[in-house]
Order: sequence, then C-alpha cells, then structure tokens
Amino acid sequence: MPEHTVNRHLRGWSAVVVILLFSLLPGVVLAAGPIYLDGQFSDWSGQPYITDPAGDGASNSDLRAFYWATNPGQEIVYFMFQRTASLNATYFAVLIDTNNDGDFSDSDDRLVIVRYTPRWFTGYVQIWVFDGDSNNISTNQGNWGDSMWGFGRRAEIGVSFADLGIDAHQTINMAAVAFPSFNSSYFDWAPDSGTITWAPIPTLGWVWLTGVIVVVVAIAWYTKGRFKWQPTSPS
Repeated sequence: MPEHTVNRHLRGWSAVVVILLFSLLPGVVLAAGPIYLDGQFSDWSGQPYITDPAGDGASNSDLRAFYWATNPGQEIVYFMFQRTASLNATYFAVLIDTNNDGDFSDSDDRLVIVRYTPRWFTGYVQIWVFDGDSNNISTNQGNWGDSMWGFGRRAEIGVSFADLGIDAHQTINMAAVAFPSFNSSYFDWAPDSGTITWAPIPTLGWVWLTGVIVVVVAIAWYTKGRFKWQPTSPS
C-alpha cells in the first residue's frame, strides 16, 4: 500500500496567506485614497462619516453629514462638514473629549471652530483651535470649501495631532455642530445624541501591505518540503 505524505505546515501557511489576502485586500480595495486639503471632495469617498437629518437646523447651518479621516504617515486629523446648500456664511465646530471622561470642558479637551464663507470661485475657511480653558492654541485659513457655484455645501479642514493634544491610537470622543452665528440659539448637532468614539490610527499604505504579504508568502515557501508528517502504514 503506498504511503501518502502530507505537508501540514505548507497547508497551514497557505491558509494563513489566503486569510491575510481576503482580510487585507478587500479593505485596501475599498479604502479611500489620501485626503488633500484643497476644497475638492471626491477624496472623501469611502471615509467614515455620520449623517444628520435635513431641516433640523437653521437655513444656513443645517448640518447633513460629518466626516473624519487620517492619512498614512501623517499626524493630522481631517474633518469635512456638509450642510444643506446655502450661499451664506456659517459656523461649524468639533468638540473633542481627549480623555474620554464624558466632559468636553477639561483643560486637555479641544474645541475646533470653523467659519465657512462661500465665494464666487472659492470657499474661504477659517479655523480656531481652543483648549478646554478657552485658550487659543492655533489658527489657520485657506480656500477649503465649495464655492457659490458648488452651492456652498461643504468645507474641509485639517488639525494636527499636536494641536488636538492627542497621539495616534488614542481613543477620543467627539461631536460636530453647525450654527449660523455666535449669538444664535439654533444648533444642529451630529450625532443628535451621544458622541462619536474613534481612535485616529493611520491605515497601512500599499508599501506596508505589500511587505506583510511578501513576508508571509516567503515563510510559506520556506516551509515547503519541511516538517513532513508521514502516517504509519497499518501493519
């Protein structure tokens, strides 16, 4: 009776390769590309976001969606706000609970205020970052929003980890709000209740992903023909 040789290790590593490919590749195929702070918004496709119902905010500050993202190798958090179309200026804000204690007013917490003004050919955006004690940490500005020709719907910003007082992998709670002016009584929150819990972890890029796959395949190839299991023939 012929003796059958079964290479358990090769099968095991082959299974690992298959699992890695199926678990990693779909995420890469579906993952969005890097965010560019340029007032163009196609690069936000595939990024995490929440939606907000229409009609629950003032006419120029009816928040419809709130996006957030990081780029591989960058210590910057990007945010994008989308509202119901309007040609008037508005304010957005992101409240960040950096220590996850349910209170947004601690000195380590952050408040990011954004003023968005759509213009004929650009969307002018101003940013102020405050700590929980109302100290201004940084300011910035740029043409990062829809123009009037884009119906004044969207604006994007980027804030460094340093200005937010956070590190990569640190879990934070956050919420977005839109309001027409500082003395307004109309605030449109997203989410309407609760907060968003998130950890800003830059995703693996193609270089790192390729390296992981190459290493696994190399191990599987090296294992080929080694540590064979030979069942004992019945006597």
